[in-house]
Amino acid sequence: MFDVLFEEDTLWFSIPALLGSGIFILRIAMMLIGGDGGDGFEADAGDIEFDGSDSTGAFEILSIQGISAFMMGFGWVGIGSMLGAGWSTTTSFTLGFLGGLAMVWILGNTLSAARSLESSGNISIERTLGKTGEVYARIPARGDGKGQVRLIVSSHQRIYNAISEGPEFPTSSRIRVIGINDDNTLTVGPD
Repeated sequence: MFDVLFEEDTLWFSIPALLGSGIFILRIAMMLIGGDGGDGFEADAGDIEFDGSDSTGAFEILSIQGISAFMMGFGWVGIGSMLGAGWSTTTSFTLGFLGGLAMVWILGNTLSAARSLESSGNISIERTLGKTGEVYARIPARGDGKGQVRLIVSSHQRIYNAISEGPEFPTSSRIRVIGINDDNTLTVGPD
């Protein structure tokens, strides 16, 4: 049954299909057992730019993932068109090449979609200005030390170090942020 994959004409498609699939399976297995799956062979575009945008994404197709995706697409589409549809070697090469390009396109779009999901989770301290909140840890009167406040910023609860502009604020009292200091503490006043 598998001997048809290694005949003279289909060998041009079988080797890339099996090699690309093997690399793909190996990389998936490495990721599942805890390896990063990194190949270390990704091309760095350096100063080259296309359309004025960041060019490193355009060169991700030169990674091991891109090459193995092309080989899988080329090989399996070529085998399918030659053995399954009975088309000529030239037609199978053309369709295999288009299948390889389609696989690289799918890979590029998948990586782009995954990259768009990244988020730093950092919230700029400037967003706290004018927000109201609650004292988490007592804030001493002006100049006597720091306390902590609990604020809702961008739908996330955050705790910040704070100082008082005037009187002491006991725990659970309501405050309003009136300033941001150089040491990333907040200056608060009554709400």
